[in-house]
Amino acid sequence: MLSTNEVILGDGGLIPTASILVRREIALNPPFWYHRAPVGDYPLALHAALRGKIAYLDRIMSVYNINVPHSWTQRYVPDVGSRMLYARQIEEMFAGFSAESEHRFDKATREMISKYYSDPLVRLPCPIEERRRFHLDIADKLQGSDRLLAWLAAKYDLKLPLLKDVARKSRSLRRLIMSHALCERITVRHKPIVHHARDH
Repeated sequence: MLSTNEVILGDGGLIPTASILVRREIALNPPFWYHRAPVGDYPLALHAALRGKIAYLDRIMSVYNINVPHSWTQRYVPDVGSRMLYARQIEEMFAGFSAESEHRFDKATREMISKYYSDPLVRLPCPIEERRRFHLDIADKLQGSDRLLAWLAAKYDLKLPLLKDVARKSRSLRRLIMSHALCERITVRHKPIVHHARDH
């Protein structure tokens, strides 16, 4: 089972779109913030996570074609301006999600907003003046390594995708270790005590 925090931090790629199975009422009654998102799969997973458990099925659920003409991956042109617009739409989606969830997952949503705003500055080519202007606009939304890497990219006109990947993987590994340690503590705490009768 996946927690709501794991669904948020797993980003849109955690659950492949073609393999999503949800109850009919979840799919037919999306919240208002669903329509603020630039995509459909990520908010659908978030919507479902607020209304039930998310299960991972360890089996092949679909076959996915890539680079199909007129598909999203073919039509999408990654430039800083369009990615910043994408990030703003993700932030608007999370604003609605946070209000509905009574801000219980704000730490995770802030981390994802930071990621979406910092990614284009750190990964994509861009004129330095434009990169610095975008950085000034969104600097207050960044946190942790995202803030540092975006500042370096804007200050010295650098692309730092490898460092960005390492930082993100490190955070994911830390969360995994902490989650495993928590499960171990819960297991030990609830381990039944077995009393054996002595032979007389």
